[in-house]
Amino acid sequence: MAIATTATGDHAIIPQSSPSNYQVTPTNSPQPLTSASCYQVTFHAPLSNTKTVVVGGSNLTMSSPPNGPELGPGDSYTYNISNADKLRYAAADAGQKLNVEVKSL
Repeated sequence: MAIATTATGDHAIIPQSSPSNYQVTPTNSPQPLTSASCYQVTFHAPLSNTKTVVVGGSNLTMSSPPNGPELGPGDSYTYNISNADKLRYAAADAGQKLNVEVKSL
């Protein structure tokens, strides 16, 4: 449990759960993450990737250029969001991976 201090100096206990971690294989068609109530989602592109992957919201497209952050090998991107299924991922090149970390209360 984490302890937070308020502006008045009072302490509150904030419950924290372990993050949910999994790996996805992007295709050239944006796919949604699995539904999960959360407060934060982080995408990690493994160093073993050879090309970029793209992440974004429900309007993610693979137009040129894509309309979401492009993650090269080793890059990460974090969203503060209430449900993981609001996010999408894709890659123009086959064989890329994307690690996903979902943090919930």
